[in-house]
Amino acid sequence: MHDLYTEEDNFTFSNEAWMIPSATGTISALSSILIMSIILRSSKESRFSSYHIIMFFMSFWDTIASTAIALNTIPMPSDVD
Repeated sequence: MHDLYTEEDNFTFSNEAWMIPSATGTISALSSILIMSIILRSSKESRFSSYHIIMFFMSFWDTIASTAIALNTIPMPSDVD
């Protein structure tokens, strides 16, 4: 029986499949860390405004999610038969 997709056509095991999430997850996590550091360096009056609190926790949870996305490719098998 002829398979529709060969191993060369399979995106799941290509180099791009692990490079794209790793790169975008890392960039997103670093950007969120930068936002959190800017908020923490701001003055006390503005640091505790509703806007900065919301932005800080959005960045915090985005850092966790982006790190998970960036590290998601680690358990991928190197070769699959």
